[in-house]
Amino acid sequence: MGVSAAPRFPREDILGWLFWLVIDRVIYWDILQWFLAPANYWRDPKNPEHFLKHSLFLRDANNEANFNQTRKDLWLGLKFARFVKWESDGVIIPRESSWWGMYDTDMNILSRFDTEVYQKDLIGIRTLEEEGRADFISIPGDHMHFSHEQINRIVSPVFTR
Repeated sequence: MGVSAAPRFPREDILGWLFWLVIDRVIYWDILQWFLAPANYWRDPKNPEHFLKHSLFLRDANNEANFNQTRKDLWLGLKFARFVKWESDGVIIPRESSWWGMYDTDMNILSRFDTEVYQKDLIGIRTLEEEGRADFISIPGDHMHFSHEQINRIVSPVFTR
C-alpha cells in the first residue's frame, strides 16, 4: 500500500521538518515520479486526493484510480501469494503496508480489512485470502534481511504449492 514516512527524518527535528517541507511539496512532481523509484511508492496519508491525482505508479498498481480488470485478473491468476512483514522494518512505514494496511488521514494504522483496496477487492487480495490462496506472515528483523534458512522455510514452499 506504499510508504508514508522516512525513518531517519522525524518531523519534530529541524532537519526532519525541512525534509518533510520539501517532500510534501515535490514528491508527486512528474520528474521525481519518473526518475526516483521511492517516489513511486509514496502514499501521502494526509492528502489522499493529492495521492490519487498525482501518483504515477502506486495508485494504478493498487487499482485505486482507473480500475483495470486485467490487473485484478492477473493477481487472481496466482495459485498462491505470501505477504511478508518484517517486525523491525525501517523502510516500509507503516510496516502494515506489507500486509496491505496503511495510515489513515490522522496517522492511525488501518489494517488491510479496513482499506478500500481490500473491502472493494480492487486487486483480488481479499479473494485470494478468502480462497486460502494467500497468507500473511511476520518475521523478525529489518527490511529484506533474512537468512537462507528463512528463505527455505518461508519462500520455497510458495513455489511448491
